[in-house]
Amino acid sequence: MNTIRAARNVTTPAPALAQMNLDLLYRERGFELYWEMLRRTDMIRFNKFNETTWTEKTINNKFRRLFPIPQTAIDGASNLPGYLVQNEGY
Repeated sequence: MNTIRAARNVTTPAPALAQMNLDLLYRERGFELYWEMLRRTDMIRFNKFNETTWTEKTINNKFRRLFPIPQTAIDGASNLPGYLVQNEGY
């Protein structure tokens, strides 16, 4: 992690971290992977997803961890009714 932090800014490298814990790792992944669109996945992985609200998500909407299954996928999955069930809440 210190190597990545030092490479972030060549003119003024970030000071080395003496220790690492999950909160620091979550923070550093946020800095390094900002443009990679992995923040939502990291928020779920590090159990931070339900701490924040934004446009279509409140703290109480835990079902928003999963995306809805497209209706075309449900319709095309099988001829058997109920073979593929929509995620709860959608």
